[in-house]
Amino acid sequence: MVPTAYTTFTAHSSPLGVALFPTTDTLLKDTFLVALHGAGHPRIGAGYKLVRFTAHDRTPQDFLTGFYQRTKIPGKPDDVRVLGRPCGIYRTGPDSFLLTDDIQGTIYAIYPAHS
Repeated sequence: MVPTAYTTFTAHSSPLGVALFPTTDTLLKDTFLVALHGAGHPRIGAGYKLVRFTAHDRTPQDFLTGFYQRTKIPGKPDDVRVLGRPCGIYRTGPDSFLLTDDIQGTIYAIYPAHS
């Protein structure tokens, strides 16, 4: 028997990386982050971002976007640019993590801004 899905994503989003932030009193308290690698064909437009959800609200919400850009051009096919494909998440602290991207061959360090 197949178990009930914990959460779902848009088809072709390709969820590759996942991390749980179980600590208390943090910005990401009880949050799952998922790296959505993106569709194999960019015109599909699904994925290319990080989403977050919790055990209480299992509906994924955008967390980090901007890896995919679509520009509408009247009378022509849309101009599509893939700037990154998130694939791996590695926690480095209560509210910080590393994010890998296999388009640019980049590792991003993500952490809260302190004033």
